Amino acid sequence: MLRPLAAGACALTLTAGGCAGMIVRTIVRAPNHGRSEFQVSVAIPQPILEIASARQMRISMMPAPERIWVAVLNPRISQPRTATIVLLHGWRKRGLDMEKFAECFLRDGYQVVLVDLRGNGNSSGDWLTYGVHETRDLVAVMDTLKEKSLVQESIGVFGISYGAAVALQWAARDGRVQAAVAVASFSSLRKAVPRYVRMSLPVWGWIVSDARIQNLLDEAGRVSGFSPDDANPNAAIRSRDFPALLIHGDRDFLVPPEHSREIHDGATYLVEFIEVEGLGHNAAFADSRGRIRELSLSWFRKKLRVRED
Repeated sequence: MLRPLAAGACALTLTAGGCAGMIVRTIVRAPNHGRSEFQVSVAIPQPILEIASARQMRISMMPAPERIWVAVLNPRISQPRTATIVLLHGWRKRGLDMEKFAECFLRDGYQVVLVDLRGNGNSSGDWLTYGVHETRDLVAVMDTLKEKSLVQESIGVFGISYGAAVALQWAARDGRVQAAVAVASFSSLRKAVPRYVRMSLPVWGWIVSDARIQNLLDEAGRVSGFSPDDANPNAAIRSRDFPALLIHGDRDFLVPPEHSREIHDGATYLVEFIEVEGLGHNAAFADSRGRIRELSLSWFRKKLRVRED
C-alpha cells in the first residue's frame, strides 16, 4: 500500500530522519493534497453508459471543507432490483477504477453508487484516515442521497483493500447498510502498517523496529487529525450485527489473509470468510477469473432484502 517510490526517495536522503518523514507523508498524505480545482462531472466509461444512466455530484461534508464525488448508476433493464450497492475503491485509487465490478452488479439489476473517498479521484481532502473520517463522509453522502430519493432502501457495500476496511467500518457505523463484502481488508491499521513499511523499504524498513514504526504511525495520525487505533475493522465488526463476507487471496503478501481470518474469528454475527486460491493483492482488483464477482453476487442476492416488481 505504501508507494514503491518511497524506497528510492529514502535511499536518496541517506538519513533515517528523511525516511521517517517520507513514511509519515506516504501513510496519510492524500493524492489530492493541496488541490483546489475539481470537476463536478467526469467521463463515465462507455461500457457502463451502455447499460446504465448516470448522475454525478459532489456532496459537501458540512461543516468540514471536503466535498465528495459520487456517481449514481441506474441499470437500463425493465425490472431492476430494489437495492443499491456502494462500491469503495482501493488505496490512492478512485471510484471509476471499480468499473468491472460496477458493470457486474448493474447487469444483475442492482443500482450502483461509485464514491471517490476523501482526497482521492475527484474528491477534495488533504489526508487519508483509513476509515475514521471516511465513514463519517459516507454517512453524510447517504443522508444526501436519501433526502434526494436517489437510492433504494436496501443498501449493500462492496470494497477492496483500503475500500474493504472502510466498508466494514461504515457498515458498523450506519444501520442503513444491510450487507457487506470486504476483499483483502486489513484487520487494524496498527497491525498492517509494519508490513507495508518493510515491503516498501527493503533496507531501512527491515532495520527499524516495530516500536519505531508505531511511533511514525502515531505521528501520521497527529498530522492528519485521527487516531490510528480507531482505524480498526476488527473492532468495528463486533460493534454492530450485519452480514459480511470476507474474501482474501492466499497469495496476498501485502495484506496477508490472516487479517480477514482475524476479523472473522472475532465477529459475533453472521460473517463468512473465503480464501481464494492463487489470488494476490493486486490481482483482486483485476479479478481476471471472476471469482470475486461470483462470490459477491451470491452474497448480496442472499443477504440484501430485495423487492423485485
